[in-house]
Amino acid sequence: NAGPAGDDIELGIVSADLALLQAKAREISAYMKRMPGVHDVAHDQEPGKLEYQYQLNERGKRLGLSQNELAGAVRGGYLGNEVLQVTWDEKRLPVRVIYPRALREQSDSLKDLPITLASGQTVYLGDVADIRIGRGQNQIRRRDTQRMARISADVDAGVTTPGTVTRQLARVFGGPGAPGAKGYSLLFMGEKKKAEDAFKGMKQALIIALAVIFFMLTALFRSLLDPLVVMAAIPFGLIGIVIGHALFGYNLQFLSGIGMLALSGIIVNDSLIIVDFIKRLRREGRDRISAVVEAGKVRARPILLTTITTFLGVSPLIFFATGQTAFLSPLAVSLGFGLVFATALILLTLPCFYLIADDLRAQFMPRAARGLRRFSRIIFP
Repeated sequence: NAGPAGDDIELGIVSADLALLQAKAREISAYMKRMPGVHDVAHDQEPGKLEYQYQLNERGKRLGLSQNELAGAVRGGYLGNEVLQVTWDEKRLPVRVIYPRALREQSDSLKDLPITLASGQTVYLGDVADIRIGRGQNQIRRRDTQRMARISADVDAGVTTPGTVTRQLARVFGGPGAPGAKGYSLLFMGEKKKAEDAFKGMKQALIIALAVIFFMLTALFRSLLDPLVVMAAIPFGLIGIVIGHALFGYNLQFLSGIGMLALSGIIVNDSLIIVDFIKRLRREGRDRISAVVEAGKVRARPILLTTITTFLGVSPLIFFATGQTAFLSPLAVSLGFGLVFATALILLTLPCFYLIADDLRAQFMPRAARGLRRFSRIIFP
């Protein structure tokens, strides 16, 4: 499958307590493995290779040393300190001061590493630090100066969704009152999380788009009811989107929302064709029933042709998408099936909506005009 890169679920656990961090990483990973539809669960807190570990002891503290100074001495002795650069064969080469190879390759030489104090006295690492052999971490991650463990997993789209899994994890491990929630916090990351955030922002984009469409139609029709009639057909497309996703086994996702935004513009265009033609016939003197019937007969052909050509245009992505194009199928399903169902409902119900709006206009507009006249007589007697 192609699409947004990265794992379906990427979870971060942040804590200042390393032991708690490792325990929670194992606990949450085990819980995710038991969740239906979640597979390939992995975390980065597995033990690493054997290594020498040194910790500043009491004598070192009394001498005024710090753990950072010990680390700097070890780094300089085994990796070297760059003191200058020389030119050799037109290349700039660094010159490092480092301990002899024979000393660096001896496993017990770490305790004999000399450290120079501020007073000029020389001590050895084995005297000022406790040295032991242990296992380190494969990876070390940090977030806001605290250690972070990362858990990744993939999701079977036919069983569940990344959003459902993350909400359940937040409820069990990260929500208020969750058992053992003290001392750590959860971070939901990854490309899928970014897509979900974008999906939430799409709601605002849809509201803004509908508002702009409404104001443009209001300026075109010089009416508040007629734009509502045109835009009333938009929800019809949602029926086709849901049916199309159910037929192909897709979950509603980010690209489905993109298809819905594009579908809204096409639906408004088809509805506008009918309503504008009805109003034109009314201006020519037709009564409303004959105008509605005539508009349905005359404008049905261009609307059907628009729907058929659009559906055929996206049908390869709906029925034959494979490989790198498969992730675009939900977008095509939203656009194709939404338009097919919306067109059928537009031709059948939009004329009825227009007649209802016309009845409302005939009933309430005279009352509003009379109320406005009374108000004007009060203000300007």
